[in-house]
Amino acid sequence: MNFIIRLSDRLYKIMEYILGVLGIELIILVFYGVIKRYIFKAPLIWGYELSILSFMWISFLGAGHALKSKKHIVFDFFIDTLPEVVAKIVKIAADIFIFLFLIIGVYYSYNVFLGTIAQEFQTIPISYGWLYSALLVGLIIMAVHQLAIFFEDIKNLISEKEG
Repeated sequence: MNFIIRLSDRLYKIMEYILGVLGIELIILVFYGVIKRYIFKAPLIWGYELSILSFMWISFLGAGHALKSKKHIVFDFFIDTLPEVVAKIVKIAADIFIFLFLIIGVYYSYNVFLGTIAQEFQTIPISYGWLYSALLVGLIIMAVHQLAIFFEDIKNLISEKEG
């Protein structure tokens, strides 16, 4: 249990760094593409595909980052009306449901990854597998974070019953 929570915390810090680097890379790439197209009248042919690849990675790694920092939209008006212990049990049930959904997503995204690994982008010699692996990696990271959230919620429920 503590291993998963520590792993989740480490992944969160690593993702902050990677997201920062990818964000800067995407801004520079798009800015360079605009300059090339509109000032030098020579469009950056490979820039579009590389920006799509970067954006996919930013999106799915960012989703894991948002999950860990609890920045996703939560509809808690229903949960707020429940007694505190019942609300915590409902939250744990939701944690399990979300985790199972993520695991199913990992399974299917792995199949998509395998189906696209042999295809390449048109302008850059990179496999489409790299594009779809963003979904796979992002879902795995989200599953680790969700499992850590589940364990933390279990700890909170136990401490509530003991206190």
